[in-house]
Amino acid sequence: MQDVMERYGLIIGGEKVPTSEYMEIRDPGTGEVVGECPVATREDVDRAVDAAREAYKSWSQSSDDERKAAVARIADMIHANMEELAELLTREQGKPLNGMGSRFELHGAEAWARYTGSLDLPVEVLSNDETGRVELHRKPLGVVGSITPWNFPVLIAIWHVVPAIRTGNTVVIKPSPYTPLSTIRLVELLNEVLPKGVLNVVAGRDDIGQMMTEHPHIQKIVFTPENKGVLYVGAQFGVGLYMFLVGLGFRRDHFKANAHKAAAVSIAGMAVPFIVAIALTPWLLTIPGLFSEKATRFSATLFMGAAIALTAFPMLARIIHERGLSNTALGTLSLSAGAIDDAAAWCVLAVVLATFGAGAGVAYTAIFGGVLFALVMIFIIPRVLAPLARWAERDLAANKPLNDTLLAIVLMLFMLSAFTADAIGLHAVFGGFLLGTVMPRGALCDQIRKQLEPFTVVILLPMFFTYSGLNTQMTLVAEPKLLLVAMVVLAGSIFAKFGACWAAARLTGQDNRTALGIGVLMNSRGLMELIIINIGLQAGVIGPALFSMLVLMAIVTTLMASPIFEVVYGRQARASGELAALEGAAS
Repeated sequence: MQDVMERYGLIIGGEKVPTSEYMEIRDPGTGEVVGECPVATREDVDRAVDAAREAYKSWSQSSDDERKAAVARIADMIHANMEELAELLTREQGKPLNGMGSRFELHGAEAWARYTGSLDLPVEVLSNDETGRVELHRKPLGVVGSITPWNFPVLIAIWHVVPAIRTGNTVVIKPSPYTPLSTIRLVELLNEVLPKGVLNVVAGRDDIGQMMTEHPHIQKIVFTPENKGVLYVGAQFGVGLYMFLVGLGFRRDHFKANAHKAAAVSIAGMAVPFIVAIALTPWLLTIPGLFSEKATRFSATLFMGAAIALTAFPMLARIIHERGLSNTALGTLSLSAGAIDDAAAWCVLAVVLATFGAGAGVAYTAIFGGVLFALVMIFIIPRVLAPLARWAERDLAANKPLNDTLLAIVLMLFMLSAFTADAIGLHAVFGGFLLGTVMPRGALCDQIRKQLEPFTVVILLPMFFTYSGLNTQMTLVAEPKLLLVAMVVLAGSIFAKFGACWAAARLTGQDNRTALGIGVLMNSRGLMELIIINIGLQAGVIGPALFSMLVLMAIVTTLMASPIFEVVYGRQARASGELAALEGAAS
């Protein structure tokens, strides 16, 4: 690999242009300086756009064959310099050379360029009759501005640049400030085979992007948008599918045997938080900014009660799965109580939203629709699923793998169930979980779990936690004068949920160690809490200050769940061999 640090320049009009300021780009693995990136000014951006506009005069008049030949030369140049570009990309970004790393990205860039260059852009005849002939000609637009991200800087640069050049446009590209060097070098190399000014690069900090988007002579901006929307979809699908898998492992026999205990824990886990909310809310209403001016004491109390009573149903399921408790009475009891608590909390939230103008129909739909949905799932859907179970059993007897059509049917049922739960005002995870609990046990459940669990746990579920992290801002709780209030809310939440569920478990006959474990598990809140308080903030129920306090409560109660569970339950169970046996049974 290259060892000498290089000072890179902007590429404007085919020439390397120095700047008055540079920034160091460091290898994220070693911390060594890879090179110095030029920091462009507004004047540099203007010069690059002017060079592109000048080149556009002739390039836009070039023939289609000339443009195809130019794109072929781009692919050839990438191929000839692949190792240099791959090594530079690895050094500035940190991805490996092999596997799905830098060489893979460069091969993809070359392949994309060759494919795009092979495409024809014929004149389309839209109509041709006695009234006349109408043809569609694709005309170039002018100067295209390209803003690329850090994750695949060379590949995405080619995605942006090659189609623009192929259609007769000229380009000014701005790479990410985190990985600019490989793009600068790429543009420098491509200028050896392109007319001057057709492809230019300006690098620097984030303000360069704004300069380009506001520039009056850039006709089109191409950029990679924020990925949180895509991440949100993956996160919701992942957590819903995970809860479906949790439902597949749900022990209905344990639930039936411990239904009264689960109900007691759930009722206590709802009642005491609402008592704490009744006590805290009048004081919180006296502090400006915590609740909106439209919030009444009744709606504020209901919202606080729901926020404190909530259990992180998906997080609870994950902890139970990781601790090998999925097939135990403790795990089933906690999961059952958590599901009931969360469903009730969402119904309460629907009532709160109804008082804020959403209408009473929202509350009625969530409550009565939820009950009807549960009844249909419990008493009707198993009959619908029975033929699928027989199908799976026949395939298993014939030593056949799970049929693709059968898997598709189950996934469609999962998505329909999740959609229905979401549409009636509950969260989609309840639909997935409930479908999992009513699936016929046997070959169907075993094969579905075998097919879906690895991808769900390894790929989709981390998106759920990543999205949660991206939406959690610790700075929201940095206001010193609100820390005391935040601590009171946190302490009240822990006392209400942990204390109530522990006491209820003890009163129903659980030993102290098991009751403590149940209390700790029920006290975790996670992303479900963040979802509810975000809805409250968007609906105008609470203000940013109270939102920050509830974010703190969600983070602390979630982070404390696993380690405290180990202290009060896990270590002793492991020492006695009980936990190891559970892990072996769960695997």
